[in-house]
Amino acid sequence: MLKASVFIESLILFFVILCCFFVALPLAIKTNQQERNMVKWEKNFSNMKYAFEILKIQSDSPVEGFISSESQNKLKQILREKASIKQSYHIDFMNDNMAKETYVFNKFFENEHGNIIGFKWINPKCRINEICAVISVDINGFKKPNKWGRDVYGIDLYREGIEPSGSRKSFNELRKDCSRNGSGVYCSAYFLIGGLIVR
Repeated sequence: MLKASVFIESLILFFVILCCFFVALPLAIKTNQQERNMVKWEKNFSNMKYAFEILKIQSDSPVEGFISSESQNKLKQILREKASIKQSYHIDFMNDNMAKETYVFNKFFENEHGNIIGFKWINPKCRINEICAVISVDINGFKKPNKWGRDVYGIDLYREGIEPSGSRKSFNELRKDCSRNGSGVYCSAYFLIGGLIVR
């Protein structure tokens, strides 16, 4: 009788541990995927920053040359444009709200690395410290979730160079936006300065 109750208690304990394992496993997988995405984003941004610095050096006039057709062709080379996206594709905000209209894109293309890039001119004749254009980078292509702050990150293009979207905001603004209640756009800057993954 005693052996039977010990066996039943052991069996119950085993099932509790097994249930905990199956509950924790998806969270661990999701966290690992998010960390891999952050590393990919950091590498993508670093490569793009380097390419834009080269473009700036090659332009005769860093200010006026930036919007020339030659510079725009070089811009396509930097982004490694391969093919326009014909199929249905869209990016969701983390809070499913369309509040940040600046970061809503209608046209996308795939680049040589399998990323899906959105590019939108805000003001090609921008002045110093004004955003000229915005770029979205979906680092895992068509794979879901296609969501800001998860697998989609942004770049703000200024005459002075490029910065991750939100880089001119305060740390508290970045943290607030990079949460379930935020849009997720500013995760682009938040993760690059050591912000933690939002659960």
